[in-house]
Amino acid sequence: EAGEVFQQLGAIVEEVSVPDHLMGPNLYTTIKNEGAYCQMFDRNGSVAGKKGFQSTSCIKAMARWKQYPDRLTTYSRITLLSGSWTQKHTGGVLYGKGQNLSRRLISSYDEKLKEYDILLLPTIPFCAPKLPLADSTEVECMKQLTGIIVNTCPFNVSGHPAMSIPCGTCEGLPIGMMMVSSYNNE
Repeated sequence: EAGEVFQQLGAIVEEVSVPDHLMGPNLYTTIKNEGAYCQMFDRNGSVAGKKGFQSTSCIKAMARWKQYPDRLTTYSRITLLSGSWTQKHTGGVLYGKGQNLSRRLISSYDEKLKEYDILLLPTIPFCAPKLPLADSTEVECMKQLTGIIVNTCPFNVSGHPAMSIPCGTCEGLPIGMMMVSSYNNE
């Protein structure tokens, strides 16, 4: 329905497919887990090879996190444990494969964005879940939010500019329409 509004305003709206979009969540998880482990725990937030300012006070503060792992959220602990395991058992090869495959994902979006000014898709592919109750456990919260980033995280991998705009409601909760553009075409 949101695309129809653009049509009424004179835009040409067509349904297209980017099959590689489906590999985005797996690439995101692979890159994020090992990347978070290496950068946050192994390097205390410093970025190797990065030119420019690096906050030494932040690096010192992040180094202290290792002393208090019980203060991290369950999600953070799972991310870091997964990243640690893959780093230990693959020596960075899985991370490298994820980065290499991300080039295919980027290329797939770029090809469509040569034909179209923007790509429109739902921010999440189902009705938004209600916020967890205040007394919900972390595991209950994680279960409730499973799959919520399936359409957004591929663009964290590709780096294409993307934004979500409220465009309606589903069961009284907001629906977001995500607009994705080519690089430097925000």
